[in-house]
Amino acid sequence: MHFSLSLILTAMATTAVSAATLPMQASKVNTTELAAAHVFSLAEFTDGHCTQGQRDWTLNEGVCYAAESNSWSLDIWYMDPGCHVGLFNQGNCGNDGTIAISNPGTYQCADLTGITHYQLYC
Repeated sequence: MHFSLSLILTAMATTAVSAATLPMQASKVNTTELAAAHVFSLAEFTDGHCTQGQRDWTLNEGVCYAAESNSWSLDIWYMDPGCHVGLFNQGNCGNDGTIAISNPGTYQCADLTGITHYQLYC
C-alpha cells in the first residue's frame, strides 16, 4: 500500500486539538470530555469499604474536586506514573494535611470521613 505523506500530515493537522484551547472544568467530567496532559480514574463509594454504591470518574490534573456528599470511600483505578492524589479535609485543596495515594491498581480503599476535596498532582 502507498500512502501520501502530505495527505497524512494534512489529516493530522485538521484533526489535532490543543489542550490549551479546551476549557478546564471545575466539575467532574466524563471520558469523552478529557483533554488534559494527566488524568486519573477513580471510584467513589457510598460505604466506607469500597464495596457499595460505586460511581466511576475520570478527572483532570490540577483541578480541585469536591467529594460527593454521600461518598464515604474511594479507590484509584489509574493514574500516570509519578502522580499522587491529595485528600483534603478543608473547603479547598490547600496545604491543610493531605494524604497521598500514589500506587493505583492495588487495593487502597481510602476512607473519606472528613474529606471534602481531592486533587491529582503530577
